[in-house]
Amino acid sequence: MRLAHRIAALAVIAMGSSIAQRADAQFVVDQSQLLVQRFNASSNRIGQTFMPTAGNAAGAGAFVYNPTPGVFTATLSAELWAGGTANSVGATLIASGTQSYTLAAGASAWVDVFWTAVGVTPGSTYFLDYGSDNSGSRFGFACCTSPAPSLAYLYGDMYRANSAGAGTTYRSVQEADLAFREYYSVTPEPASVALLATGLLGVFGVARRRKA
Repeated sequence: MRLAHRIAALAVIAMGSSIAQRADAQFVVDQSQLLVQRFNASSNRIGQTFMPTAGNAAGAGAFVYNPTPGVFTATLSAELWAGGTANSVGATLIASGTQSYTLAAGASAWVDVFWTAVGVTPGSTYFLDYGSDNSGSRFGFACCTSPAPSLAYLYGDMYRANSAGAGTTYRSVQEADLAFREYYSVTPEPASVALLATGLLGVFGVARRRKA
């Protein structure tokens, strides 16, 4: 294959690859509380308020635990609410998703749920609501009073649902945080794709002039 044709093919391949990468968004942790000191048994839903620094939210994770003597498979659901805790007056559900998981007896692990990225306002308070279809599921959370209050998540609090019914209200758990992580979505800058294409086409033009 001649040099000019090789460069042209390279330009097409590179542009196609860049477009594919843009379509395949990457998920990055924005807010989190990763310290897990003890487990909180909860058959009801449980939540955490937080303040994002990114302009979108694309997923959330929780640290779950299997308290049963055998292996079980369950489904974690996560909801993102704006304007208050879940089901409160004025609050709006803006995103949600589910993720199945399997844990051995006594095992614990992070389980992440992702959804199509939604816009959020950095510095505003949002609410993450978690639940499971397995009533024995337990969610790990970090207690911020002892032994390490300095490791507390500073921009929100943990909440528990008052009942298991639909539309239940939530109450704050003072000085405690859920072990959680919240993700935002990142895609390559369009300018970098255009720059790459322009550079390759420029090289292609030089090759054609040399041939002439």
